[in-house]
Amino acid sequence: MTCTLCLCMAALFALLALPAPCQTTEDIQKERALLDVKKKLLDQEIDRFKSERREWELRKETESTIRSAAGLTEADLDAEARKKNVINKVIAGGFAGFLEKFGRTGSRCRVVMVTITIAADGDIENAKIEDPAPAKEISEKILKIARSLDFSALTPASGPVTHTFPLLIAQE
Repeated sequence: MTCTLCLCMAALFALLALPAPCQTTEDIQKERALLDVKKKLLDQEIDRFKSERREWELRKETESTIRSAAGLTEADLDAEARKKNVINKVIAGGFAGFLEKFGRTGSRCRVVMVTITIAADGDIENAKIEDPAPAKEISEKILKIARSLDFSALTPASGPVTHTFPLLIAQE
């Protein structure tokens, strides 16, 4: 048993001691150049990630500074997020049928920016379509739907709230 083990070990060492396939200096230089290019690309990617992280940290720091200067607390930010969530849900529900009929079909579409002003009681004070407006028939339908939206679910605000949102409609 010991002899077999010794023979196996000797064969294993012989295999490990085999010389590597012969490479010319030109092959080695090509491989080294390829590895250098890959290293440069990875270094560029790392630098890009580092700069993106610095930008993100700077943006977060700026937002924090603005919030603290405005005196906003986390509760205020949560209330603002809830308000935007309610607005977006009401808009999505109100325009669902319209978008089924006139919404984007395929990859060609047109973006229509709609601005609404919501009064403190949840009624729509003003609704308008930003330039360039779509066809008159579609514009009238958009404004009719926008004016009929009910935002009474919003908690009473100190004043009117203006909200702009996009509608993706089929290309005319």
